[in-house]
Amino acid sequence: TSWLPLPSLEELPPVTELLDEGTTPPGGSRRRTTGLLPAPRVAFIAFLVIATVLAGGWAGTKLLAPGGSQVSLVVDGTRQEMRTDFRSVGTLLAAEHVRFGSGDAVVPPASTALRDGLHIDVLRAFPVIVDIDGTTRTIRTVETSAEGLARQLKLGKLTAVRNQPGRLAGGATVVYRTRISGSLKIDNQSVTFDSPSRTVDELLESYHVSLVGDDFVVPARDTVLTDGATVAVVRVGADVTQENEVIPFAIVQQADPGLPIGQTHVMQEGKNGTLVVTYRQRVENGENGDRTVLSKVPSVEPQPKIIGYGTYADPHWDELAQCESGGRWDTVDSGAVGYDGGLGIFRGTWRAYGGTEFASNAGLATREQQIIVGMRIYADLGWDPWGCANNVLHWPNRT
Repeated sequence: TSWLPLPSLEELPPVTELLDEGTTPPGGSRRRTTGLLPAPRVAFIAFLVIATVLAGGWAGTKLLAPGGSQVSLVVDGTRQEMRTDFRSVGTLLAAEHVRFGSGDAVVPPASTALRDGLHIDVLRAFPVIVDIDGTTRTIRTVETSAEGLARQLKLGKLTAVRNQPGRLAGGATVVYRTRISGSLKIDNQSVTFDSPSRTVDELLESYHVSLVGDDFVVPARDTVLTDGATVAVVRVGADVTQENEVIPFAIVQQADPGLPIGQTHVMQEGKNGTLVVTYRQRVENGENGDRTVLSKVPSVEPQPKIIGYGTYADPHWDELAQCESGGRWDTVDSGAVGYDGGLGIFRGTWRAYGGTEFASNAGLATREQQIIVGMRIYADLGWDPWGCANNVLHWPNRT
């Protein structure tokens, strides 16, 4: 951090012609000889000169290089590219007068040290209506999935999402229920259930049960279920018929960490199930009229076909995502032109490299789908499109 002094020529002793330090030769006079400095003095002077040159070059580089860190800051849909001398995300946000409301968050955290290429995203919380076992309240969150919200609320493993809210946004409703097990007796069948249902009515809804005419259920529809409960549906004064329907097996995607991204394999073959559909047959003047579905109860559960999909990727991708977005793969810029997903892929680039076969932008695609598109970009352009790869991680264009 300091300059070494450069000696002037006058301060250096002559090195080409010095008096010999030997004894006086015969004849009484000392002769001049051509010689060199002793080795230790030569080495010291050489070291001094080299160190001075190196220090001057280093200091010159520091003086000429731009100071601070080049970062990207996204607040309320507005992206700013800036160079700053602040040391942490928190101090930068304070200097930019960024205010946080209840539930707002910043990625990466405020304590993160600033570095070249860092992407900082201020996430604004939005209101979501949450119903947990009948208790309803409104909370503010930045989570975009019901599963992520459940983790934020620290719900237990027995709690399941009853509705299908999709991607969360302001005003969404999420219904959580603790799973209850018991027995359901209905239409000459006895079914063991394990259902995210709070009341008898919700359980009947899960099995598409209709009570028609004088039909009733024991216990009553508004009864709160407990583990081990028995629920019985009683049909009164009706002509009832039943038919079997095929329950097509579902195709389930399951992550396989040992398989490379982009590859799949069948882990389990699927088998169809059987659904018993019970109808109430209306009879008028001896002729059959309309039929009403009373219940749909599976007698044989289908076996899903499980397809394993590869999640193994070169570690560079997760490292890059950590730098670009703090590892938040569901990042979606609120502006019309954005850099989305864990890898911060520009929407135009996402479209150009076939990303729309997965989602409209990277933040709506899975981690694996984003990496597939990232691999396409890398195959064409190397690491050049990513600021973090160049300015922070200092990767060569091809690895």
